[in-house]
Amino acid sequence: MPISIGGPSGVGKTTLALGVPYRTASLPSDRMLVDAAERHILGTREWLTPLRASASSPQDLVIRGIETLDAPALDGMRAVLEGRVGTATTTLTMTTSDRSALEAMELQFGAQTVWVPPLRDRASDIPALWRALRTAVAPGVRLDVDEAASRLIGTYHWPGNVKELRQLVSQLAAVSRSGPVTPRDLPPAMHAERNLTLIERVELEAIRKALHEANGNRSKAADILGLSRATVYRKMKAYRLDES
Repeated sequence: MPISIGGPSGVGKTTLALGVPYRTASLPSDRMLVDAAERHILGTREWLTPLRASASSPQDLVIRGIETLDAPALDGMRAVLEGRVGTATTTLTMTTSDRSALEAMELQFGAQTVWVPPLRDRASDIPALWRALRTAVAPGVRLDVDEAASRLIGTYHWPGNVKELRQLVSQLAAVSRSGPVTPRDLPPAMHAERNLTLIERVELEAIRKALHEANGNRSKAADILGLSRATVYRKMKAYRLDES
């Protein structure tokens, strides 16, 4: 059964599929990566030919960006994948802000779907992502973060998602510096975010977790939190969780 990973742009779908940060020098030896966007350059038939060869490999296969495929290309891809034998896995990634579009893959391909929310909705993942990206883009460089900078990073809106976080890590790693990362090292946009109190940070994290548990349904999130929908909407607006 294929696995289909979906979410907004830049949330780390390909990285999750590969098991290592995307755009590193080399791919894992047990995985092959095919970019669906190349179909626009090669044409459907020419793109499906190497895909068929990749699908016959015993390696795990990752097909990136299936939202770029039209109906004939999707039909051809499905035929190729249905012919795969062995224990190798197939993972598809889709860039979309519409979760129902991802869920349609479950019907079209019999795929198990995995939704990756925006980074702002999973702030608790940032420390682990920071460490992984630091290791990937700057091995051997220490990029510890002090408490004040950590607060700014944790409450920032991250409109560019994990891609923006990776860019920040790369920029900091490129600058010769000593000591931990401080607020002075962070971009001005991050300072524009309002500093939250301890109580506000706890409340924000509770709302994020409730929204995640409710799959983004605000009414269900309000029930989980024991609050009225109007209160949850108001707090989401205050914490900028309602922005795309």
